[in-house]
Amino acid sequence: MRNNVLRRDNAERRPSIPLGFSRCDQARAAQSLRQPLSEPLTRASVLGCRQATPPRRRPLHRCNASCEGPYPYRGRPSPMDTATPLLSVIAMAKWLAVDQTGDEPRRTNDACKSFSQAESVGELFSSNATGQSRVRPSGFEHQDSTRPFAARFDIQSSRGTQRSDRMALAERHEQAALLRHNLDLTTDGSGQVIIVTGGIAVGKSALMRDFLERTGSAVVKLTAVASPSERNHTLGVMRQLLQEAPLDGTLREHSTRLLDKAGPEVVPPSVIYGLCQILLDLAAHGPLVIAVDDADHADAASLDCLLYLARRLRSVPLLMLLNQPAVQAADLALFRAELARQPYHSRLRLLPLSPAGTREVLAEHLPAVLVEHLAPAAHAVTGGNPSLVRALVDDQLPPSAELVVGAAFREAFVTCLHRYDNEFFQVVHALAILGEAAGRSAAGRLAGVDSDTVDHMLEVLAESGLLSPDGSFRHPEARTAVLRGGSQHDRAQNYQQAALILHQEGAGPTEVAQCLLTAATPPAAWAVSVLRKAAQLAMAADDPDLAARQLRLAYQAEIDPAEQIIVQTQLASAEWQLDPAVAGRHLPALVAAAVEGRLHPRSVPAVVKQLAWQGRIHEALVTLESANTHSAGHDLETVAALDAVSRYLSFLYPDVALPEPPTGQILSASGIDRARSAFAMVRRALGNAPMEGTVAAVEELMHAFRTPTNRIPGEAVAAALETLLYTDAIEHAERWTSIVHEEVGQRAVPAWQAIFAGARAEVAFRRGDLAAAVELGRQALSQMSVTGWGVAVGGPLSTLILATTARGDREEAAAALETPVPSEMMRTPLGVRYLYARGRHRLATNRLRSALDDFQTCGRLMQSWDMDQPALAPWRAEAATALLNLGQPAQARKLAEEELRRSSERRTRSRALALRALGMTGSTQRCAGLLTEAVEIFEECGDLLELAHTLKSLGEAHRAMGDTAQARMVLHRANQIAAQCGAEVMQRRISPHRQRTPDRPRAAPNEAIRLAELSEAERRVALLAAHGLTNREISARLYITLSTVEQHLTRVYRKLSIKSRNDLPRGLNTGFAQTA
Repeated sequence: MRNNVLRRDNAERRPSIPLGFSRCDQARAAQSLRQPLSEPLTRASVLGCRQATPPRRRPLHRCNASCEGPYPYRGRPSPMDTATPLLSVIAMAKWLAVDQTGDEPRRTNDACKSFSQAESVGELFSSNATGQSRVRPSGFEHQDSTRPFAARFDIQSSRGTQRSDRMALAERHEQAALLRHNLDLTTDGSGQVIIVTGGIAVGKSALMRDFLERTGSAVVKLTAVASPSERNHTLGVMRQLLQEAPLDGTLREHSTRLLDKAGPEVVPPSVIYGLCQILLDLAAHGPLVIAVDDADHADAASLDCLLYLARRLRSVPLLMLLNQPAVQAADLALFRAELARQPYHSRLRLLPLSPAGTREVLAEHLPAVLVEHLAPAAHAVTGGNPSLVRALVDDQLPPSAELVVGAAFREAFVTCLHRYDNEFFQVVHALAILGEAAGRSAAGRLAGVDSDTVDHMLEVLAESGLLSPDGSFRHPEARTAVLRGGSQHDRAQNYQQAALILHQEGAGPTEVAQCLLTAATPPAAWAVSVLRKAAQLAMAADDPDLAARQLRLAYQAEIDPAEQIIVQTQLASAEWQLDPAVAGRHLPALVAAAVEGRLHPRSVPAVVKQLAWQGRIHEALVTLESANTHSAGHDLETVAALDAVSRYLSFLYPDVALPEPPTGQILSASGIDRARSAFAMVRRALGNAPMEGTVAAVEELMHAFRTPTNRIPGEAVAAALETLLYTDAIEHAERWTSIVHEEVGQRAVPAWQAIFAGARAEVAFRRGDLAAAVELGRQALSQMSVTGWGVAVGGPLSTLILATTARGDREEAAAALETPVPSEMMRTPLGVRYLYARGRHRLATNRLRSALDDFQTCGRLMQSWDMDQPALAPWRAEAATALLNLGQPAQARKLAEEELRRSSERRTRSRALALRALGMTGSTQRCAGLLTEAVEIFEECGDLLELAHTLKSLGEAHRAMGDTAQARMVLHRANQIAAQCGAEVMQRRISPHRQRTPDRPRAAPNEAIRLAELSEAERRVALLAAHGLTNREISARLYITLSTVEQHLTRVYRKLSIKSRNDLPRGLNTGFAQTA
């Protein structure tokens, strides 16, 4: 029997029969299917059946006590127990239609056959449980034959809807049981009115749909959905109900005539009576369920009809199920009160899901290991709102380890707000615009809603889980969704109005400015001062980008020229911290304003510093002079600021004649005074003034830099770091540059990030860390354009040239030297450093005369500025090396001795450089002693690169004295340190395979080599070989063949009585300065 009923053939297996029918009904349905067809299938019935997409198979619910199931018939006959073969066949048709396991064409065909059999039976009577007959009243049909097949038998067509409803029904089992209990009471002949209430999108409609779907076909179900947009459609809800009622032609025509009699404003009582009587007559012949979703939005006439029915439910099997919105209109108070008076009235309130309910919904779709991890965050984001939980589930597919709040959540959030009156969305939109700083009164003003209504709406939204109890958004994506969902046409006007409301409500300038920025339109005059204050706060918070955007907006306002100049000055300062090149566009107008006396004295220092940075020193002096001309009325702070910028100019442009600032220790709590002190200290460090206590003073100033309440200007901090470098306090400089670079790196200030990266690169080079120096130098030049660097480009550019030259990266060093630099840079100490770096590069590439010119130019500039300090640029030591290679040892020795005399008595890096230079020009015995002392000092100060260079010279000195064992040991150590530094050029010169020394002693470095027997060509080849070039490199440099190079070297070895190029004497440089 089972195989005959559940499988129409061997290829198709049938599932359980549909909801509302027990397995004991299966035999009756199968028996009806065995009856022969009395009518052929019609094409329309088949097509109508195929229009519907069958839902998922539902679980079986048993119908009576014998089945021991939860279906609430409690021993009474089930629908199939009272059904005729007609209903049995209809039930089997529905069962076959919803099956989705078999082949669809065969399934559709089976369903249509069953339906045709039902049509052919033609029975008009149905038997009840007692054996009595109930005649179907005239005018009513069991189903409307004009409707599609799937609709006639309640065949659902959306899997997604069923999935959503099941998720929405989590934690709704008690409410569903209460509805079934009231249906039992209605079936017994006692009508009921159930009001389902709750927050927005908490599952009221889903609960209603589930209840109706679970209700058997023996109950007539009429549904309607009210909408605010259709509230003026007279009897709109009643039209929906009557359209679904199973009426014959006569009654349908009668109902249509009644509906047509209703006017747009006045509905005759006879119409209400007639329409309600049709429904009451329908209920008199069988249980009737009237379900109205969002009943409060129904039109007035339909509400009157519902009240009419509610008053007559005492002995009518009619269940009225009404869903009410969260916010109930005041004009419906009488309707709700009248319903509450009815003795058969009950209310059912739905709340958002609990954390356990949220976890239950997630568990249906996500792996268990993720559910426990995501459930708490999901509940916090959604507040347990079922609609948002469903959307969040969609955002998690495919599953992710982190909670994803995406497009589905945003769409669901906005949809929830649009479920009811537009005022809901307007209030939430106002909250999103105003931000968390705004109060409820401000939101009401912007939305045009009174404060009491706003309070009530926010209470409902919090009850629905859409907002937090304090009225804030539970997740930023919710606010984003609301802002995107607002009208873009009125966007600018809304934000401008919001800014004004916030300003009037006493909100901070930052919040007001944010609304003005979002409006993106020229602000009113009142907003300029707010934007300026907000920009000052942004600058204090190290956010110059925000400050610049606020000031650009303020600059668009129609204000008087004086205030416009103030705004432009602030804008230039903000943009300078982003890119000084961009800020330069404001300088011509500001200089003109200064000359005309329209620039406020407090704005002068910032303008002067920007002009000096860009190399426009003449304009800077004119601007400063114009401010000093009218200094009589300046306050003390302005005078101090002008004095500080004068000191800044005297440090940056030493050749500019400025009055000497007052001396003395002036450190105080003022940031301006600390800046004055920093500029004065760096100027003294470059001069010949005594520097006792300088390091301690710089340390105190740098500690003040880290105090947020007493912020020191960045240029003063940079000057303080330069002071540490120029006093050879490398350890202190390294510590503070690392601290400052790290702290500035956490701020959104690109200009200062680049500047302090350059300072850290210089410290790294003085430590011999070539890799870090190159990386930081590149970083400094990439974070700010060369134009933006202005005259200060000499700092990072010189460090990059020195480091790449020492590493042997000739191409990168040459590219750095080709970078265009402003001519005014040569008037600054940074220009001296650039010349020194270029000279070192030329010296390394054997352009000795050009290198000597660069070093001598450094000396002339430093002497003319009274800044002849070796810590800035040890030009004498490098010039001595160039002269020694040019064969002028006497002049080299003179420069080396002067360098040592000018260096500090302290064991500093500068003194070690001077000792090495003198050692290379002295006698052999003295050479070793000076170089040994230099090695000790370099070890103390930690300059690995110069240490390796000095060890190489010391090893050569030991080899010249015949101490080959000591020479090998020293050169081996030099090679290791050079490798640690990454100095490849030096490694090639002192690599292990070149450390073998001949048995006889070589000539001393300072002794003249007799080279008369060498030709000019042989000397050129020998010189390049002595500097580490390979035969192939020499061939390419001199444009000769490789065999010619080998022949020249063979003759050189024979004439000088040496075995390899490692033995080539240093004296080869004599008389040959500019080898290609």
